[in-house]
Amino acid sequence: TNSPDVLPPRLIRSGRIDRRVEFPLASKDQARAIFRSFFPFASEDLVNSFGQVCPDRRFSMADLQGIFLEHRESPSGALEGLKQLLKE
Repeated sequence: TNSPDVLPPRLIRSGRIDRRVEFPLASKDQARAIFRSFFPFASEDLVNSFGQVCPDRRFSMADLQGIFLEHRESPSGALEGLKQLLKE
């Protein structure tokens, strides 16, 4: 959950939760790295362009993955999809 403070204590007591892990929003470097993972054949210029356009700590890794899956055949389409999302 993104709001552990609203969970009843009986759900978060010892023995029910082993560890808490925070998943922060993606940094520019993480956005660039996941872009490269999804599109290993993309040019370095395109990878860097995606990293420059993607705002720092605005999207989750899952958000970025959704963009990539929408444009799985086109790394330039993923960049344009990100730009379009930023305009909304």
